[in-house]
Order: sequence, then structure tokens, then C-alpha cells
Amino acid sequence: MRRSAKARAVDVNMEWVHAAAAVGTTVVDVICRGADPAAALAPLHDIAPFDAAMISARDPLTGVHRPIVVTRYDPGITGYLNSGFLRCPGYRQARLTRRALRVCDMPEFRNTLTYRSYLEPRGFREGVALTLQSDGPGACVTGMLAMSFAEEPLEDAARDAIEALVPVLARLTDVRLTPAWLRSVLAPASAAAVVDADGAVSPVTDVPHAPPVVLPTPLIAAIREFMRLDRVMTCGYLEHADTWHQVHIVRLPTTPLQPEARALAMLQPTPPPSGLTPRELDVLSLVARGLRNREIADRLGVSPRTVGSHIEHILLKMRLTTRTALAGEALERGLVRITLPGAVDMARTASEGRPSVI
Repeated sequence: MRRSAKARAVDVNMEWVHAAAAVGTTVVDVICRGADPAAALAPLHDIAPFDAAMISARDPLTGVHRPIVVTRYDPGITGYLNSGFLRCPGYRQARLTRRALRVCDMPEFRNTLTYRSYLEPRGFREGVALTLQSDGPGACVTGMLAMSFAEEPLEDAARDAIEALVPVLARLTDVRLTPAWLRSVLAPASAAAVVDADGAVSPVTDVPHAPPVVLPTPLIAAIREFMRLDRVMTCGYLEHADTWHQVHIVRLPTTPLQPEARALAMLQPTPPPSGLTPRELDVLSLVARGLRNREIADRLGVSPRTVGSHIEHILLKMRLTTRTALAGEALERGLVRITLPGAVDMARTASEGRPSVI
């Protein structure tokens, strides 16, 4: 006896439910047991039978996307999807709408470089781009899911099912939850370590017998202070041993396997951008905190006129026109010095000729 169309539809939906559960199981295994994230692709294929797919994670230090799972994309298109495609109108629209956008949803997309030079020549006439965004406090883009199809576009119901998995997939690419394989995501020169409330440091590495990650003692103290505050993340710059580092610190959620407070610290050797000098970074840090010129001058032991001159130079270097825009840009991009507990007074530091901290 033949089953009704309604019964067959329920069967298909149940298959998707089982596939979604398998994706969730994979994410739990990755977070708690360090499993291979590639296991997430098989159940995704049960929902959306792609001909090629990729899941990439976003480097929180540089904003660069790096693939963590790839199937049937060649290196050329994989590299482009994690670089040039991020400047494509199709990606910007996907990020803005938070939808799994298909080629058929954007007819103009067929005229873009992405489609004409990368997708179509490889036989991909349809595809899906979906940005993965975490939820709750500190929500941010954590990565991207890309799928390509040789012929038919993804049907509406399957697209809705994939979109429903965004909170789960976003956890898969969120480095706050999956530090065990963070080294494959961060830039080669970056260092990463987990620090607990007692200041114990555990390097994050996927290389056996790798040399230990050495965090500056003042930074460890700053991380411990950070964990005592009700904050999710902070970022900025730190000068240590005559080298500048961009620093990103995020609080790791507690889990049944890791109930204690921990934070993930990521460092990358790089000077402050826009050619900012150490003193200009000091001024910019205080501008971002809302201090007026006279207050900044008192902190630095200089005249208000000197502070004003520094601000004019910073505006020119950063191509901004107002103090408000300057403060907003500093906070958004983390263009401040990392605050260190027990920091010495800036004016005294300046008079002694040593690098200052705030």
C-alpha cells in the first residue's frame, strides 16, 4: 500500500531532525572531547545535498576566515571564499540579513567576480552562503558556511532547516568554546593559551611537543583581573620585551567538564596600526575612556596643548574628523593599551622615560 504524500513529507522532515541532532552531537564532541569537526558535514549533506562545502572560522585577532572543514572545493576557490568573497556584495548581504542566501535569491550575483570567475567555471551554478553568528553577550560573527550545487538551488524548506542550525554551527566555530583546535585557525605567528583564576597557563596547540606559550607576568595578572569583572571579552595592545602584541581576551563559558572560571588569551606580534606611536596610543586610550584634554594632560604629565597636537596627528593618521568618531573607532578596533593591574602613574612613567601603561 502506497503512503500518502503527507506521510512521505513527515518522513523527510524526520530525517532532517535526526541530521540536526547529529550536528549538535558533533559540536558537543568537538567542544568537550576535541573531536574532528569534519563529522558535521555528513548530517548537513543529509539536509542539503551539496556538491561542495566548507565551514570556516573567523580569527578574532585579524578578522580573517580560515577553513576548518572543506570537501570538494579546490585550494583556489577555498582561498577565495575566505578572502575576496568576504568583500563581495553577496557575502555582505548574507551577513546583514543573517539568511542562507542562494544564488537564485540574488539574480545580480551571477554578474559578480565570485560567480563568473570561481563558481561557474567549476560547474557550480547554485550555492548558499551563511554567516555564523554567536548569540548572547559578546555576540559576534564566528565563521561561515558555504555550499555549492551543480544544478538545482536548495529548496526553501531545506534552507530554513540549515538556518535553524546557525546557533549550533556558530558554537562549532567559536574559539571561546573550542580552544583545543584554535591553533589551526589563528595566524601562524599567533600564540594562544587558557588561563585559570589562579593564573595557571595552559598553551593551546595542535603541534605535539610544541614549545610552551609564555605569557608576560603582567598580562596574566590582567587576565585574572578580567575574570573577576563581569565582562565577556576585551582587546587591545601590549608592549613587552620591546615587542608590540595585539591581545584578545575572551571568557570561556563553564561546562560540566570545565566548571571553573577560565579565559582564552590570544596574542599576535604586531605594531599598533595606522603608524600610531606609543604616546599616541596612550592618548587614544584615554580619549576612548572619555577623558578631556586637560585630564589626559594631567595623566601624562604634559600640557593640554601637547595633547591637542597628538589628537590632531591621530585624526590625520586614522583619516577621521571628529573626537567622537575617534573614540568609537578606538573601542571598536581595540586601539587601546591593555589595562594592567597595579599600573604605575602615567606622568611618573613618562618622566622616567619608561613605556607607560594604563
